[in-house]
Amino acid sequence: MKKIAFPVRYFMSAFTPTAMFKGRHALRWWQQIIVFIFLSALMIVPIPIFYAQQTTFNFHAFLPDANALLARQELKDASQQLTFKDDRLQTSENKVIYQTKKALIGTNLTKKQMKQVDNAVDLAQDHFTLQERGYLFQATYQQKNNVAPHKNITKFLQNSWYRSNHGSIMMLMLVSVGLIVVGSNLLLILGAAFFLSLMKRNRQASIKSFGEAHNLVLNASLYGTLAAMVTGLVRFDFSLMFMVFSVVLALMILAIYWRTRFNDEFTNNRGVQNDKTII
Repeated sequence: MKKIAFPVRYFMSAFTPTAMFKGRHALRWWQQIIVFIFLSALMIVPIPIFYAQQTTFNFHAFLPDANALLARQELKDASQQLTFKDDRLQTSENKVIYQTKKALIGTNLTKKQMKQVDNAVDLAQDHFTLQERGYLFQATYQQKNNVAPHKNITKFLQNSWYRSNHGSIMMLMLVSVGLIVVGSNLLLILGAAFFLSLMKRNRQASIKSFGEAHNLVLNASLYGTLAAMVTGLVRFDFSLMFMVFSVVLALMILAIYWRTRFNDEFTNNRGVQNDKTII
């Protein structure tokens, strides 16, 4: 009989509860690692799709001090005298709008002025700079499909900054949330495999090693991963996705136990009985 190649062998082993149990020997360790990466990648799919559709950014969480400066009334008042045309500020004047020992807002500020404070907002002619605790974040003005600067300078600058840095922000969120997904999945799958591997002490159970248990959990994870991915595409919420994945995985393991009792002899006898019933 011709041996079924990987990865087709995995999908055949993840089709039914009985196949999941019988296929616990199907994968080598390097193949199990590839399957884990594949399952994690499926759960990561909703992340870039979600952030690609976003038009706003949580400034308070990532740039709290700079965001506070953008909301200053002094900047709002000064914006009434500022003119923007073709995504450029129509002034070259060096002017301080607001200043304290640690914060500064102005137009066409010098590097020396910026270095004297921790946080700053500098409105230059062809770009603006947000300084957060000494770190600089530049962006260009984006007037198209944006709020008018004289109506809401805070929203105008926030939208412009997000549009200018959209690619970097999306990559940052993909990496950070992706690491959370991988870490959470790793803990759940390894934890489930560990508890299943404890059954090797039970003479009635046919699971005799951690490798078999880990392969079994990977087999049982496919439906939960697909359900979590669909949930994330409909409504992106990692906690909800992880809950769906965990619940479906638990239900699949229960279904495997119900169909096989984790015992090869029981599984084979049940298969023979089903064949007799069909005949």
